[in-house]
Amino acid sequence: MLKVLTRRIEGKAKDFLSNGQFGFRSGVGTRDAIGVMRMLYERSLDYGNDLYICYVDFEKAFDRVRWVKMMQILKELKVDWKDRRMIKDLYMRQVAVVRLESGDTEPGVIGRGVRQGCPLSPLLFSIYAESMMKDAIDNMEEGVVVGGRRLKDVRFADDQAMVASSEVGLQRLMDGLNRAAEEYGMSVNIKKTKTMVISKAEDKIVEIEIGQCKVEQVKQFKYLGAIITEDGRCEKEIKSRIAMAKQAFTRKKIFCVAVCA
Repeated sequence: MLKVLTRRIEGKAKDFLSNGQFGFRSGVGTRDAIGVMRMLYERSLDYGNDLYICYVDFEKAFDRVRWVKMMQILKELKVDWKDRRMIKDLYMRQVAVVRLESGDTEPGVIGRGVRQGCPLSPLLFSIYAESMMKDAIDNMEEGVVVGGRRLKDVRFADDQAMVASSEVGLQRLMDGLNRAAEEYGMSVNIKKTKTMVISKAEDKIVEIEIGQCKVEQVKQFKYLGAIITEDGRCEKEIKSRIAMAKQAFTRKKIFCVAVCA
């Protein structure tokens, strides 16, 4: 039943979800998100421009989805009322019991978060996050123009990178994102959120604040498993991949023998 319901809602959400979201969508994945990010900063460097990035980490994002807000978004998305009622019955009456050494606790009401292991959960989270992003930055003129289109973020589920062509533009994007995150019950993890400037110039400084807290600037960052450095080169990523391959071959005790004819 949940799989059928997921396919129904996917039809409604197809045009709602932006091309910047690569998570939980058929035909795209982490490789596409990494490829877009690399193409973005390579094009910027080719034209002599700097790329300002903020890698945003949300604290327990999947557990912070507000159900009342979710139902409102589904209604605006024109999801059939019967389907919305099924989702409401699935979510609104949940209770949980914690098992301790001394016994079980009293049942507690669960008030937010998507269900773990449910086939509908990834789609609901993507819709919720997309609505938040639209409220945050949809009307802003910031970002980076590529091929006549303005790109403001690259996302894979809750892992996202905000991009801009200037420090001021990135700060505006982060202000909008932080404001919308509070409205949607999300919380930006300042300790794990990082900024970076990809530039031909060395030691370029960017100062971004979220809620009066300064975000740490880094020289390299592992985004979706790929190492991105401030110089825009791939040497460290290539060396890292080679090292991981060597470790895998060593663990499996695989030996390659070259035979010369």
